[in-house]
Amino acid sequence: DDLAVVCYNPIAPEAGVYHNADERFPLASALKITILAAYAETIAAGDVALEDTFPLDAIDAYYLPNTDSGGHASFVAEIAAKRADLTLDELLGGMIVYSSDAIADFLLARLNGDTLPALYRRLDITSTDTPFSMLGLYLVMSNHETGTTDPAALSPAEFWKAHASLAERYVTDASWRAAEREYRAKPDGGLPDYAIQAAFLDRFGTQGTAAELSALLEAAYSGDAFDPAAQEIMRRYLDWPLAGQTPLDKRFAHFGMKNGAWPGILTATYY
Repeated sequence: DDLAVVCYNPIAPEAGVYHNADERFPLASALKITILAAYAETIAAGDVALEDTFPLDAIDAYYLPNTDSGGHASFVAEIAAKRADLTLDELLGGMIVYSSDAIADFLLARLNGDTLPALYRRLDITSTDTPFSMLGLYLVMSNHETGTTDPAALSPAEFWKAHASLAERYVTDASWRAAEREYRAKPDGGLPDYAIQAAFLDRFGTQGTAAELSALLEAAYSGDAFDPAAQEIMRRYLDWPLAGQTPLDKRFAHFGMKNGAWPGILTATYY
């Protein structure tokens, strides 16, 4: 009952497996595909370019240690070391390949507010949340001022109010951000125990259906939901396992993927 599986051949979808396909489940980082899709369309339209640059310091302001399994730290060490600026191309790779929450939040904050809702309407996505700040989500769960939050005692309205104010304060208030990072440097990473994290993310984390997430990934490779130029941009990052160095390269023309994990939650989307 706590598992959804969608598996089908786009040529013959009627022969596929659809277990709990339309039930909502927490999605974790698999939902970053939607941010990639939004930017792919924006780039294809000529509104931004892969060569556009952004200061690393501005992206670092969104980084909350110990919340993305080391993804952002690995990205900085391997891609951004000793750099002052990064290209949009590098940031999209950091969001998909390294699954950096800081990059995802930075890019999300720079999207026009109607871009993702318009994308969802066009693709008929009705049961999947639009992504929101992971920074705010984790800060509501626990922070150096208020400690751990009991998810059962927090109403949705209280969550959204705290989510917006805490995320903004972290990004704009350097002293508050430094105090929070010191708190996160504790042996437990400033996080509550596993059961509280799982309950909090189950209640307030982004959710969606396996059917809609699968359809979104398929649209990056086939059909006319996306402009061909946008599809090419999406595949540029989703196909990252085909790096010319693995057995996958000999077996697939395309191997697109985006996975995600939270306490008690695993998601995997493949094409």
